[in-house]
Amino acid sequence: MNGTVTGCGYGHQIYVWVLDAAGNALDQVVIGDAYNNPRHISGEKGPGHAQYDLHMNGFELLVVEDNNAGRPVTSQISHVMSSKDWEIPIPWLIEGHYCATEEECIARQGSNSLCLGHYSYEIVFQRTW
Repeated sequence: MNGTVTGCGYGHQIYVWVLDAAGNALDQVVIGDAYNNPRHISGEKGPGHAQYDLHMNGFELLVVEDNNAGRPVTSQISHVMSSKDWEIPIPWLIEGHYCATEEECIARQGSNSLCLGHYSYEIVFQRTW
């Protein structure tokens, strides 16, 4: 195989994992996005887990509240995780085996032959304290 995806599948989710400093699943942490879309709470899809559905949109996720902390918290904001081919960085497409080279990615973007709408992501937020 040349590293190129030949079938895209049907997935279009962002799987969010929230961990404490020791790497254990952490529930009751509120995840939001930079555009103030609906929030999700870790633990709603299993220990330390939340999930966003992508339907021709994208999210920049961050921790907005930690119900366990007893104080305000901050976090880094993720890069945009999008279902639109043109919003996904080419290195990510190569890493995910959607194309093998930058040239192939650009050509496939130009001919609309990538996986428009069918991308999934996994992101981990981990406490540092």
